[in-house]
This record gives sequence, C-alpha cells and structure tokens, in this order.
Amino acid sequence: MTKRIFVVDDERIIADSLATILNSSGYETSAFYDAESALLACELGNPDCLITDVVMPGMSGIDLAVEIKDRFPRVQGSSLLRPGGHSRPSGNGAGERSRFQCAAEACASQESVGEIGDGHRG
Repeated sequence: MTKRIFVVDDERIIADSLATILNSSGYETSAFYDAESALLACELGNPDCLITDVVMPGMSGIDLAVEIKDRFPRVQGSSLLRPGGHSRPSGNGAGERSRFQCAAEACASQESVGEIGDGHRG
C-alpha cells in the first residue's frame, strides 16, 4: 500500500520540489503552503507522515504537528524541517513542542530525511 505524505512549507518551491521527489520515489504526496490548509486536508483523509517546515506565517510547523497528533492520532510520523538561516520558533518549548523541536534538528540532514522515507515506505 502506498504511503501518503503531506509536505508543508510556505516556500512553494520547497514544498513542490520535495513532494515531487517523494512522489517519484513511490509515495502519494500532497504539498501545502500553510499549516491551516494541511490541517483542513486532514479532515478529508489523514496522511501517514507529515513533513513540515518549522517557521511559517500563522501556525508554526511545531503547532501543526502537535495539532495533527492530537486530532488525528492515526498519523504515524511527523518530521519538521528547520532550514538554515531561520530562527527558532518562539514558545514555551515544553512537552510535545520540545520533542518536535528535537525532531526538527535531527531532520536537518538529507540522511535523516532518507531514514524517514525508509521507515514509512509501504
């Protein structure tokens, strides 16, 4: 069964490029340019995995990951990408947000992104 991945980034070229790469690797992908759109799409069908930028206008990627995990527990994995040059999102840094922030730092390398794909391939 093909795994479904949501890619969320306010920079369209990044979201579209990553979605295209994952799609050509056999995943069903959807690109979103803001967290709110991705959250609405979850109402229609949950992804198996979420890959999101951390720093975005409106809802941050960390808040998106926490919200999806709370509302849609079937989503197995959330990976946050923190591009170079962006500052850390503000917030209390406790609980789920702290865990997702650690995931963001771990996913900064291509090797980590490859491991995510290997772990979620159907």
